[in-house]
Parts: sequence; C-alpha cells; structure tokens
Amino acid sequence: MASGEAAKTLRDNAYDIAKGLAIWSVVLLHSLSACSYVIRLDALAMPLFFFVSGIFFSKRFSSPDMDCPRELRSKTKRLLLPFVVWSLISLSVNVAMQVAGGADMVGSLSFQACDIFFHARSVWFLMGLFLSFVIVICSYAVGKMVPRLRNAKYLVAIFIWAAVCVFVHDDPNNSVLSLYKVQWLFPFLLVGCAMGKLHTDAIAARFSKFKPADLLVVVAVVVLLAFVSSDQMFLSWYDASFDGTIADLLLYVFGYAFAFLAVLCAISLSKRMSCLRFGSSVASIGRYSLDIYVMHMFFVKILPYTGVGALPAPAVVVIICLASVCITVVVYAIAKLLSRFPPYAYIMR
Repeated sequence: MASGEAAKTLRDNAYDIAKGLAIWSVVLLHSLSACSYVIRLDALAMPLFFFVSGIFFSKRFSSPDMDCPRELRSKTKRLLLPFVVWSLISLSVNVAMQVAGGADMVGSLSFQACDIFFHARSVWFLMGLFLSFVIVICSYAVGKMVPRLRNAKYLVAIFIWAAVCVFVHDDPNNSVLSLYKVQWLFPFLLVGCAMGKLHTDAIAARFSKFKPADLLVVVAVVVLLAFVSSDQMFLSWYDASFDGTIADLLLYVFGYAFAFLAVLCAISLSKRMSCLRFGSSVASIGRYSLDIYVMHMFFVKILPYTGVGALPAPAVVVIICLASVCITVVVYAIAKLLSRFPPYAYIMR
C-alpha cells in the first residue's frame, strides 16, 4: 500500500474510531440513565459526532463549486429518511403498548405523533444533524447567490444559527423539532468544517503529537471537571436557552470548553487506537453508528438499571459497562446483517 493510501486509511480509521467510542458512550448513557453522573457522557458523545461529521463534510464545504441541491438531497436521504422511518416504527410500538395498557387509541396516537415527529423525541439526533447540515448548506448557497458573501459563509452560518437560538429562546416549550439541541451542537459541526479545511491529515498529525503523559493530563482534567461540576450545570448548558446573564455566559463558556476539551481527548485517543489491532474493529462499529443509534434502545430497555441511584456500586457500573459493550456489538452485527437487504440498505446506508 502506498504511503498516501496508508495515511488516508489511518485518518479514516481514527475518525471512525472516534464515532465508535461516541456511540458506545450513547449506549452506556442510556444504560445508566438512573445515574446522575452519566449526563457527562452526553456532553462528550454528541459534540464528538457533530465535530467528526463536520470534518467529513469540510472538503465539500470548502470547495468552490459544491452542488447545494445535490448535498441537500443526500442529507435528506441519509438523515431525514431514517428519521421518518424509525419515528414511524417508534410511533407504532408506543401506541400499541399504550392501547394494550388500556389507553384510548385516538388520543394516544395524536399525543405520540406530536411528541415523536413535532418534538423529534424518538431519534432527535438524526433531525438535529439534518437541520445543522441544512444551516451549513444554506450558508454556502447564500455565498453563491451573493458574491460579496462568498468568503463569509462561516459568518452567514453563525448568523443563521443565532436566529435559531433566538427562536429557541422565544419558544415557550423549547422543543420544536428539538431545535434546542441544534442550538447546543451546531458550533461543533461548524468548527469541524473549519478545521477540516486545514486538511484532515494535518489535523490527525497534530493530535498525534500529544505524548501519552499529555493525553493522561487531558483525560484527568476532563474527568475532574466532570465530577466537580453539578448536574444542573450540564442540564442548563445544553437543555436550556441562553438568558443573557453573566452567569449564563460563564456557564456556556465552561460547557463548550469542557466539550471541546473532551472532543480533543477523544480524537487524540482515537488516533492512538488506530495503530492498535483492535482499532479497526472499533472503526467498523463507528461506520455503523447511525444504525446502532436508532436500534440500541430496544436492547437497552432489558437492562435492570432502574433504581440504580445517583452513584451506583462499582460492581453494578462494571456489569452495565460490559452489558453496553455487548449491546453495541450485537446491534452492530444485526445492522451489518440487515445492510445486505436492499430496503434496509437504501434507508440506512
């Protein structure tokens, strides 16, 4: 294999490994949902997904002739179509369970349909990532239509994102299409696009310069910040709108600093894992991260995590960590098997 091809494989594996770690974090988060400390995983996994998505999209976003309608169609098929299909599946299952429990079918159907589609409760990540890409693609289209803004597409994207933030702030329910998640996560996608413009191989090389001791220090800082901060701090950061106060400003600065530090740590770790034997296995799981995301909850619900408490016993944590790894691997195997069938492959691949 040529050195250039080897570098490309290493680069791709590093970012796919990051996605593999992120999706395992999501499974673990939902497996230990009764533990208050696992909310910190949400502050790592989702920003990491959006950042890596921005890295992968950066080449097209920085090109002078990106086909915006084509990219929009591509993201619709890749993200919006799975959102609709899995939301319909979730709607059917939820309504069937409620009707079986004696609930009114019409009332249950209307409530669940509003919750799953209008509020994007079921698989909000797909809708959030789709809307974030819509903002990026629209900012590029504005630059093409208005020559003066051709080199200001990042500023246009920030302006559109700011408008979304204003809408979320004025939304009394703070939940339309889970836009408050876009408010929280879009900066990671845009930063990924900006960093990818520098050339992804160069980014991977920069991350690889961290010595093991440096990486341990970063990990220690992330863990320390996670444990000394309060649950409300994390909940307020990504589940609430910005009120313009100094306290909120400091909260957002801390939140984004923590998340970007955690992303840096995860990418650095992924870079080093790409040189290990099991790195390719984690990368393979990362390539099926969307599949695992939409299917893992069916398996997580069988875990007896209810009532674990704020700080579960170490043995319980270890057992559930191992269970979440098993769930991730099993769902990956199922997704890989299903991808052989044309209908599933059309929707998810």
